[in-house]
Amino acid sequence: RRAFGAHFGKATCYPIEIKNLAFTDTPDYARLRFSNGPSSEEVAWGLCTLYDTDGSLLQGSAFIEGGEGAYVLKAKKQHEWPPEVLRDCQAWASLGYPDDYDGTGTCLWWLRTYDTLRPSVVDGAKRGMVQQGARGSQYPSASCDEILNDDAELSDNNVLLCTGLEYVILKTFIPTKIVSGSEVLYGPVGYINQKDAFFGSSSFAGDDTFVDIYRDYTDPRGEQMPPQTGAETETFEPVDPRYTQTYLATLVNRGYYRIQYTGDIGLFDQGVLEYQLVGLTDKPLLGSPEDEFAMVVDIKFIQALLGSPEDEFAMVVDIKFMKAVNLAFYYDGRQVLAAPRRDKISLNAVPGLSYMDPVSKIVSFVVKGTMSPVRIRQLEVVSVAFGVVATFDSFFEDNFLDPNSIDSSFNDMVPPTYAANYDPEGGNIVKSNTFVRNLASVLNINPARLRVVNIVPGNRRRLKELAQKEPHKWKHLYQRKLEEGDDEGLGVDFEISSVDVCADVTCFNGGDCNDEGECDCKTGFGGSNCTVTIVNATQAPTPAPSSFAPTSLPELNAPTLKPTGQPTKKASAFDELLSVADSLVVAASDGTMDTGYEVSEIAVALPPDQCGVIGGNGLSCVDACGVANGDNSTCADVCGIPYGDGASCLVIAGGFDDCDHGDSSTGVMSERQLVLLRGVNVAGTYALSFNGATTSFLSVYSTVDSVSAAVSALDTIGTVLVTSVAVTNAASGSGVSAVDIQVEFQRSPGTHPLHYGALPNTLQLVTASLTGGGVTLAQTDVVCAGTGHAGMTYEEQKVAVKAGADPSTVLSTSNASSPSSTSSFRLALTAGKGAELENVTGTTEPILATATAFEFSEALAAMTMTYTAADLTSSSFELTREFFEVSKADADTAEWVVRFFFAPLSDGLDITVLGNVPPFVGTPAVANAVAVSVSVVEQTSGVVQSSDMPVSATALAAAQAAQEEAKAATAAAEAAAAALANPVTVLAVTHVCGDGVRTTLEACDDGGLANDDGCSGNCTVEAGFVCSDAVGQLSTCEVPVAPTLFFEQTSFGPFDEGTSGVAVVLRMGNNATAVSVRYSVAGSTAVSEQSVNDDCASAADFNNTGGIVEFAAFEVRKEVSVPLFVDGIWEQALSEYEKLVVVLVASSVSGAQIDDTRATAQLSIRDTDHQNQTLGWCLSEAPSLAPTNSPSHDPTPAPTLPPTPGPSSTPTLAPSVTVLPSPLPTTEPTLTLAPTPGTMEPTSLPSFKPTAAPTLPPSPLPSGTPTALPSNSPTFKPSLA
Repeated sequence: RRAFGAHFGKATCYPIEIKNLAFTDTPDYARLRFSNGPSSEEVAWGLCTLYDTDGSLLQGSAFIEGGEGAYVLKAKKQHEWPPEVLRDCQAWASLGYPDDYDGTGTCLWWLRTYDTLRPSVVDGAKRGMVQQGARGSQYPSASCDEILNDDAELSDNNVLLCTGLEYVILKTFIPTKIVSGSEVLYGPVGYINQKDAFFGSSSFAGDDTFVDIYRDYTDPRGEQMPPQTGAETETFEPVDPRYTQTYLATLVNRGYYRIQYTGDIGLFDQGVLEYQLVGLTDKPLLGSPEDEFAMVVDIKFIQALLGSPEDEFAMVVDIKFMKAVNLAFYYDGRQVLAAPRRDKISLNAVPGLSYMDPVSKIVSFVVKGTMSPVRIRQLEVVSVAFGVVATFDSFFEDNFLDPNSIDSSFNDMVPPTYAANYDPEGGNIVKSNTFVRNLASVLNINPARLRVVNIVPGNRRRLKELAQKEPHKWKHLYQRKLEEGDDEGLGVDFEISSVDVCADVTCFNGGDCNDEGECDCKTGFGGSNCTVTIVNATQAPTPAPSSFAPTSLPELNAPTLKPTGQPTKKASAFDELLSVADSLVVAASDGTMDTGYEVSEIAVALPPDQCGVIGGNGLSCVDACGVANGDNSTCADVCGIPYGDGASCLVIAGGFDDCDHGDSSTGVMSERQLVLLRGVNVAGTYALSFNGATTSFLSVYSTVDSVSAAVSALDTIGTVLVTSVAVTNAASGSGVSAVDIQVEFQRSPGTHPLHYGALPNTLQLVTASLTGGGVTLAQTDVVCAGTGHAGMTYEEQKVAVKAGADPSTVLSTSNASSPSSTSSFRLALTAGKGAELENVTGTTEPILATATAFEFSEALAAMTMTYTAADLTSSSFELTREFFEVSKADADTAEWVVRFFFAPLSDGLDITVLGNVPPFVGTPAVANAVAVSVSVVEQTSGVVQSSDMPVSATALAAAQAAQEEAKAATAAAEAAAAALANPVTVLAVTHVCGDGVRTTLEACDDGGLANDDGCSGNCTVEAGFVCSDAVGQLSTCEVPVAPTLFFEQTSFGPFDEGTSGVAVVLRMGNNATAVSVRYSVAGSTAVSEQSVNDDCASAADFNNTGGIVEFAAFEVRKEVSVPLFVDGIWEQALSEYEKLVVVLVASSVSGAQIDDTRATAQLSIRDTDHQNQTLGWCLSEAPSLAPTNSPSHDPTPAPTLPPTPGPSSTPTLAPSVTVLPSPLPTTEPTLTLAPTPGTMEPTSLPSFKPTAAPTLPPSPLPSGTPTALPSNSPTFKPSLA
């Protein structure tokens, strides 16, 4: 029911486990039938599953030989798409799937984006998931076959026997998001199967792709089920049944799935997303009490069914984000670090393991087990695009790059085995990661917060075009003037993540980390990590604010807590992220952006704040309680007043005639009626009647509670509030002289009727049982007439049953023995021409002429209305009691008035033409005792403004998101225009020796030019010293006391193939003892295995066998030798030199310590193969680095309404260019010396030419008191980091 909180699907059929059955002479077709549901259109019943745990159901049947074993039975019914989605998609398909088609309506953006999904639009066999596993590569021998039918009996028991697969329920949770007082509904609505070889891409399952879209349907038990809040509720009040998002999906176990949403799931970034497999333990499915719809399935049975261990209950889920974001995954209270590449994600991986493609933003992650959900916390990122004056091979040589981040134009420069071996943390490739480490040092942040997401050919014009194309996104654009000819280079796009406040937090015993970085513990546990057991823990319930006036004053002495103004740690992390972005801009504009590479231009895209404002302060959407996008409820009293005292909504008797108590936003006002009784010494009892129903008798001295209980029990009155019963005793004698009863007719979900507009009936006094001196007055006054929705006129139709012989006479029903008491009739209703559901029609069951208003209402509500959907299947519409009210002015006549009151945007309006409902058509029922006719007269024609007419739930969610996106885009565009109007010049980095700021052309900088203090006047590390090497910081130098080992240089070579590469290890500090250290050898661009070198290679590049370096007493120099091989292919045309790395392993040092700033050395290999030999990487065709991850066009962050004909371009930070960069200038940056007193100009750089990129991160300095240097200490060349 879209008008009361849309939901896109929920499980209405719970799994059932059966065993120990016995049949005697029972035909096969009589053993089991799956119902089709309340109607043939109720597709939700296709989710039903039954487990025959011991085979006793099928034992002895014609379908199972022997009958032993365990079996899975599924309902055969197909799970069809929502009719409006199918209709609009098929209309688009009928025109040949045009990209510029603007009539796509509710055809979801992802159905129009991926070509692989198009067959499901026209082929009904590819819609739904019931038999998905039978065609997936993970279940090659699975099948679901129809059984238990008997052709002779023409029976269809709707039963499938499934073998070789198992079904499981995936439960998801999306935090509630309120924007402008309305809840944003984004799904999930779509589930698409994928093959294990294709997941994470747009190939899905190829020709075996199936698409399931959860539709809007009613649940007969909806009012008994709790709302989805993400918390395990122990009790709940069955109010309006609603679900903020779809949260249960029946899927094949051990499958790969893409979950699709109606919009950008990244908008729900103020809470956590949760994904969990449920229903496989003894835990109730919805967290409800044991006597409520709990689902218990024998886990041992399912294990036996699959023949797999418990951890085999798993699936891999894909989700596409449409904005730059970093995701932190948690399982069982602990963070799960991301995998380095997608092929690490499998059904056998740990739960919560994930990989996000840096370009497509498709994240793949593992969900398994049933005890804990996988939780996802979104971390905001600043997106940055750099123009870098560098060649790809030089950048690739020194930096770890995700294979999926490298533009395809560089494929011939990347070893074909690189993608399969990429693993920065635990692989066999070692690189200095120069760019990230230096940038982190400049920004003074943890390098783990930086991720390079795209490497493309670039030039000076690239970022300007990027900013002009998406001005709402790119807030800053900074450029500097380059020399003629240095226009080309690289586009390096990266993201800076906010701090994860939960990164170092572990919560045990089911606890979860919150936005404060603290553990929220489950009941029964406490402590900072939920490790403290609390005996007999109880939690006092928190009363929910009431929408009704209290009958007594609340306690007013409890203080009301107001916001403290202190932001959460997550909000502080967002502010810190914006501060980092500002630091980056400052560094670019003042010449301190020293990454080791020349930066020519920068573009910066700031993330939206919690209000959706890009780069905002998070205050534009704060409610009175200080909650972003809040509804003032967190600090409201029982009257709904922020920080109120609870007294403002008390109804005072004297104010009952104040008729300004309506809802100003809707125009709806409750009707107030005053019942008056006057007399002389009145005693005895009275009753109250309303619309044909009468209360029990009440004493004239009855209180408010007694009268309220009696009136509320009437089945025709709905929700009423008796605000006052004033009894005036007689002046003399016994009895009373007056009774005044104040009644307000209100509305509450699920209680009917709802009382919109002026009521056709009033409460009536029944005075027959009163005694005393006599009643002088018994009447009811309408003090305040009710009003309906503003701008709407409610349709009213009078239905009368008349004698056939005298059509002018309405039948009398006062005599129960008269022939009219057995007369009956039917009413038919057909939607008007031009209505959204113009062909919907329905007919009631026979209605007796003596029917009360309540019985008449029940007959209308039970009417089934059907219509033919776009795919020619039959669908249904339910005319619920939320849409109408029946009144009967005279209980003695067969006459009723039906009022239709459709709320704005209610789906009941789909059967109207702007609020007008065609008249009922009445016909006598068969075998009437008296010939009758049925008259229907339209007393008031319904009128609704076009703006109040409904749209589908899917389209409504899309429109809501589009409005908010447009608002944010407008604000961002204004900010971007202001930034572009005042560009800041990007200054080249100035390297000044002696200024106290170490740059990448300096080995150290201690703020002076003096020698013999560890950092020389040329900013080189002097012999016998260890200096800190953080870029942008002051260097500190010390003479280590303990023996300290380090490489003489950071790079050696080049060395010819067929020889050995040699690295020199030195010792400083105390050299009077023997020391040793183990060293390891790893590849950088060179490889140590022939199998991963090249298809044409005859050998590997080098031998990666490590060894031990041993220093005897007073030895200070040793050499490490690495054998180099001739591999028989010419590779130097692709890269100047192949390189490997030798590392001193600090954990294995004996008797000494390692200088971490010089613990790694790079060896270069010169190719000696003939240039006419086979070119390196001689695969017949250069492979792509990864499968295609996204189509050529992706959606905008929020779909528009109606949906745009085609999504916008893939949201990469930098567009791909088809040409390679031209040769770069050969000029090198220069290092100048800080002027000394009396020196006007700095001196020139010494003759040595340092490398431009650092190799190692900063490290702690060794402690201890310096000792005198030995006389034979060698001199040192600059150590450049």
